[in-house]
Amino acid sequence: MSRENIKLLIVEDDEIIRRVLDNFAVRKGWEVNLAEDGRAAINAYEKEEYNVIIMDCQMPVLDGYETTGEIRQLESRRSKHTPIIALTADASEGSRETCLNAGMDDYLTKPIEVNAFYDIVDKWTKSKGK
Repeated sequence: MSRENIKLLIVEDDEIIRRVLDNFAVRKGWEVNLAEDGRAAINAYEKEEYNVIIMDCQMPVLDGYETTGEIRQLESRRSKHTPIIALTADASEGSRETCLNAGMDDYLTKPIEVNAFYDIVDKWTKSKGK
């Protein structure tokens, strides 16, 4: 997959963090859709396919864990797995396992470091080999 063809869904209720992640992605030439809560994320997922979803864990309407569960149910109809990367301020012991047990594929902590963001997106898009 060429790096320019990457399409991300960034799900984050904090507008500043959404803008920061959007700017990081645009610098790489990636296409981005933004969602401010879990319901908006599910609506976006139903309309388009993404290479990676960046999912905040703590949001209004539907949190990241519930949203991930709903997306995983929808995936069963598509027969296509979309990597979901948890985004959380909780760096405590067990937080990563909570995210993975909820169906997320990987984990990023806030504050987000630009190279960590690029590395995790690269990790999950390179492994797809498209």
